[in-house]
Amino acid sequence: MWQVENRLNEGERMEPLDSIYHSTQVEVGSSGDEDEVNLASAAQRIAAWIINRGIEIVLMIPAIVLIVVLIMQNKSGLEDLENMESFFTSMMGGIGLVMVLYLIYGSIQLYFMCKYGQSIGKKLMKIRVVRENGDMAGFVHNVLLREVAYGLICSVIMMVLMGIFVAVFGVEANSGVAMVIDVLLQIVSYLPTLACFIMLFMESRNRQTLQDLLAKTYVVQV
Repeated sequence: MWQVENRLNEGERMEPLDSIYHSTQVEVGSSGDEDEVNLASAAQRIAAWIINRGIEIVLMIPAIVLIVVLIMQNKSGLEDLENMESFFTSMMGGIGLVMVLYLIYGSIQLYFMCKYGQSIGKKLMKIRVVRENGDMAGFVHNVLLREVAYGLICSVIMMVLMGIFVAVFGVEANSGVAMVIDVLLQIVSYLPTLACFIMLFMESRNRQTLQDLLAKTYVVQV
């Protein structure tokens, strides 16, 4: 009897962990024409996000390596004006290279997001964004609403909060107050991301994050 109860308790403890990997079903489509699809699991969506951020970091490596090499080669000769001009020209070239790589990467991402409702990370994880009626999310819902509008809303909120802090404490606040304000703004800036992370595990809300609620979308398995 004790063994049975113990196994049940272990099962109850494992259920929240299993929800990280398991998908749930949701009905999409207009009334009378619904289809059931499997929602993407939290693990799939987190992995897709990590892949996208990882690619962005990798694209910065060439410029970082170039800048480090230039600094090592010129660390003893930057006092000379000609060497400084050559150094900054080369550094700007490295930054330009990163910008070109990001432009190519962004174009590929935009193409996949508009045509397939997937970023590169989502494509690798075999998940996609669809509208609540089951249609492909496309440019408006997947790019304009989920990415651009959401980012603008977060930026506006941060600017409003910064304005409030400046109005309350003044522009010429002492260093201690300025540091506290900076820390508070940093914490607030991560709150939307934290909220979205928590919402990934809320099966009762179909794992819709703030972006999904704004764009009226689901992230589902392909």
